Amino acid sequence: LILYFADFFAKHPWQPHVKLPQQPISQLNAWFLPFSSLFLLFIMPDNGNMIIAAIIMLTIVLAAGVSKKITVAWFAIAGIGFGLLQPIINLIDKVFHLTGSTHYGILRLINFVNPWADPDQSRQLLYGYYAIAHGGMFGVGLGNSLIKPYLPESNTDFIMAVMTEELGAVVTVIVLILLLIIITRLIILGIRQKRQYQRLVMYGVATLLFIQAFVNLGGVIGVLPITGVVFPFISGGGSSYIAFSAAIGLTLNIAAQQKKKPVIHPNDTVARKDYR
Repeated sequence: LILYFADFFAKHPWQPHVKLPQQPISQLNAWFLPFSSLFLLFIMPDNGNMIIAAIIMLTIVLAAGVSKKITVAWFAIAGIGFGLLQPIINLIDKVFHLTGSTHYGILRLINFVNPWADPDQSRQLLYGYYAIAHGGMFGVGLGNSLIKPYLPESNTDFIMAVMTEELGAVVTVIVLILLLIIITRLIILGIRQKRQYQRLVMYGVATLLFIQAFVNLGGVIGVLPITGVVFPFISGGGSSYIAFSAAIGLTLNIAAQQKKKPVIHPNDTVARKDYR
């Protein structure tokens, strides 16, 4: 999706002076593949990755040249929604009486709001808490985890809880700082790019790494519902590691070609302005 949208907006640049209905973004055929991907994720069901893909799509659209007011408005809505997530879920629960539901997605939302109400349903999150608390600042030692044998998906979804237990909070913070440095560097390189395609690829990969880590870690520490997504480069799983490594390799290739003279689309007023 990152490569798809980067290519699309490089060929059909966003024109700030043109009204929204007349933008190339409104072409239905351009949105067929992205929405088909989201629909397939929805019916799997894989709501965690569906949300991540949707956020990446929105970020690239905003970075393609949408006005700053709209971008700020979207970020404000996202921040308010995150801050009021639990009250919103509580309100929906009271209106629609979700507590008695057996759907796994609804149960995750209910357990997110009050994990102590049903410890059996919330044992993954609660065991994650125990693992983090047991590790303390410096951990109990690599391979000495007591909670790992009882923690569901300890090698993927909740690998950060196990890492904190074995290596301590200090090592976990160091890992997060290193990941944040990579993300920040991608954004800086994206700002410096003169070609729209390369710029959007940089922003897309940075968003992928950030939102993937944020959703995974947010589920582990209980600030977001558990979604079952992996943590970049840390969780087990060969396909995810290959995908993240390929994404980083692509950005390194773009960074190496940064000094080459760009070829800018005649209608890409944003890129032409940046190049001047």
